[in-house]
Amino acid sequence: AILDRIEARLHEIFTEVGARRGVTFEPGPRFTWDPATMSPDLIGRLDRAATALQMRAPHVPSGAGHDAATFAGAGIPTAMLFVRNENGSHNPHEAMEIADLDQAIRLLLRFVIDFDNPLDQP
Repeated sequence: AILDRIEARLHEIFTEVGARRGVTFEPGPRFTWDPATMSPDLIGRLDRAATALQMRAPHVPSGAGHDAATFAGAGIPTAMLFVRNENGSHNPHEAMEIADLDQAIRLLLRFVIDFDNPLDQP
């Protein structure tokens, strides 16, 4: 719904600017895709690893087109772990520090070590 309102407002702005400047805007169709559902089991296991390591692990919805969405759409259990990275990010405030990388490595290691333990066991 919010994207529809944004798109409608953009078309209004295109019309206003076009009338003032004597130009025409011809926006193409909006490219959208359905959200990919990540595996609750894998997310739970990542959360468990973060809790065991006393790390914050916020759940962050992503509107980007990640390969993970393709895997999830194919029925492959999928989860994502985001690590700040200056060169792989669109935001300079998300530059990765060595401490960020260290945390991600420790979390993934704990995730793998504990993987065979049922989720109801710490």
